[in-house]
Amino acid sequence: MILNKSGIFEGAVKVTDDRGASAREAFQINVSTRTWQVTWEQKRVTEDWDGYLKQGESWTYSHEPGIEARLMEVNATLTLTMDMLPHQMPQDNFTLRLVVPGSGWDVESTTSQENVTKAPTAYIERDGMNPVPTESGTYQEDYAEDLLAFILDNAAARFGQGNWTWQVTADEADPDFFVDWDGADPDEGNDWKLEVEFVILVPRISEVFE
Repeated sequence: MILNKSGIFEGAVKVTDDRGASAREAFQINVSTRTWQVTWEQKRVTEDWDGYLKQGESWTYSHEPGIEARLMEVNATLTLTMDMLPHQMPQDNFTLRLVVPGSGWDVESTTSQENVTKAPTAYIERDGMNPVPTESGTYQEDYAEDLLAFILDNAAARFGQGNWTWQVTADEADPDFFVDWDGADPDEGNDWKLEVEFVILVPRISEVFE
C-alpha cells in the first residue's frame, strides 16, 4: 500500500501459519492533509544587456521573468551613448519595444533627451501588475509543490506570466550626409544599454505542525 496522498485508506492483513490456519484483520488508516504557512517576500531582480546597432538593425531577446513568483513592477531604461563630435550630431533615434503575448501587452517607447547634457533614453514602466497579498495565510495541501502551483495559478494574479520579448531598433543614425572625401557615413549607428528591474513577490512556504 502506497500512502502518497491524504485520505482514508482501508485494507486487511491475513496471517497463515504452517498448518494452514489463518486469521484476517481489517484496518483503516487516515492520512491527514498537511498544513502550510505562506508568507510573501519582496525582491528586486535586475538584468541588463548592451550592444551596437547600425541604422535599420534590431536586437531581440526573449525570457521568462519571475518564474515561481508574482510580478508586481517593471522598470526598463534604454540608454544610448551620446554622440559628442559635432559631425555626429544630432543624437540618434532608437525604439524600445516590449511584447508580453500571454497578457496582451505590447508597448514601445522612442529615445529622447531630457536636455543636451544627458544621453538619449527611452523608458517602459508598469506597476500594479498584480494584486498585493494583504497578509500571510495557511493552506492545506499534500505537497508544497502543489500548493505553489495553486498560488501562482490564481487567475486574478497571473499578469506577466510567460514569455517576454524585448526589441531595440536603430531607427535613425543621424546625420546621413557624407562629410569625408572618402564618402564615409560619419554616424552609422550607436552603442546602447538596456537595464531592466523587476519587483517580484516570492511565496515562502513552510509546514505547520499541529
